[in-house]
Amino acid sequence: MSLLVFSLFMYILVSRLVDVIGILGTAPFLDQLGLVFVMNYFVVTIIGSVLAVLINPRTWCYFCLWEPFKGSFIN
Repeated sequence: MSLLVFSLFMYILVSRLVDVIGILGTAPFLDQLGLVFVMNYFVVTIIGSVLAVLINPRTWCYFCLWEPFKGSFIN
């Protein structure tokens, strides 16, 4: 499940970046590039908040790809 969510997230990110690359060298390039990253963080925040309120505060952790590694960082 987490691989599916990650793949969808990366597809959306890459498709937006490809759209922005088309205006490389023009004045609004940096604004549009920043908007790509702001929108990605915004979407993750909204989805995580909705899941936290409706299901469980730690629901987003089931989708996080770092979850399998978290035990290796804790002493």
